[in-house]
Amino acid sequence: MKFTLTLDRKFQETRVDVTAPELTAEVEALQNYLTSTSLVPLLGYTKGGAVPLELKQTLRFYTSDKNVYAHTIQGVLNVKLRMKELETRLPTSFIRINQGELINIHWVERFDVSFSTTIGVILKDGTQCFVSRRSLARVKQALGL
Repeated sequence: MKFTLTLDRKFQETRVDVTAPELTAEVEALQNYLTSTSLVPLLGYTKGGAVPLELKQTLRFYTSDKNVYAHTIQGVLNVKLRMKELETRLPTSFIRINQGELINIHWVERFDVSFSTTIGVILKDGTQCFVSRRSLARVKQALGL
C-alpha cells in the first residue's frame, strides 16, 4: 500500500481519498477505521471497573433483562450503550441477526439451515444464535449471498 499526504490550507475539513483496483480486506478495514463515529474504545463493565473491549476478541453483543452485554473470549461484560448505538459504531464485521443481537462474523463456525423457519448461527465457542426473518436479507447481503 502506498500512502500520500497532501496538506492544503484551502480545505476546511479533512478529506480522505482511497484509490484501489478492488475492494480488499485491507481497504475495508481502512474504511471501517476511518468511518467509525468515534475512535474512542468501547468499554465493558464488570463489578471491578471498566475494561476496553478488544473487538477482535468479541463474539457478539446481546440484550438480556434490558441490559446490553458483550460476549468476549474472556467472558461477559456489561455495555452501557444501546444496540442501535453499537450498530453504528461497530465495524461491518458485526452484523445484526435479530432485534437483540449483533454477531462478529469472524467468530461464526457455521450456519445451521436445518430449522424450517429460521437460520441458526453457531459461534466458534459453541454459542447458538438465531437469525430473525426480518434480519435475514441483511445477513445474506453482509455475507455476499
